[in-house]
Amino acid sequence: MRGLVRLTLTEFLLELREPFSAFFSLVFPPLLVVIFGSIYGNAPRPESGGFGVIDLAVPGYIAMVISTVAVFNLPIALAAYRERGVLRQLALTPISPAALLASQLAARAS
Repeated sequence: MRGLVRLTLTEFLLELREPFSAFFSLVFPPLLVVIFGSIYGNAPRPESGGFGVIDLAVPGYIAMVISTVAVFNLPIALAAYRERGVLRQLALTPISPAALLASQLAARAS
């Protein structure tokens, strides 16, 4: 378990080194909320139980962005690891392939 946490932290820090990944993980989600908030506003609507459009849409936007970023970046990272020989080196460590996959998903989703 300790190796999984350490690997996840390392993967997260490596992801922040790439500008494309960092932009779509950290800047794009709030930007999306601001853009849609300026388009639709957040006035309470009686048909939605008194909630505004942004109140109802933000959880969906957050889930969509997290899953999209994680799913699209995962194959790219694993292919780069294979190309550089990192997967062979990790095969010699006690970390299982499932732990590697879990740490990749956790780092990409955060």
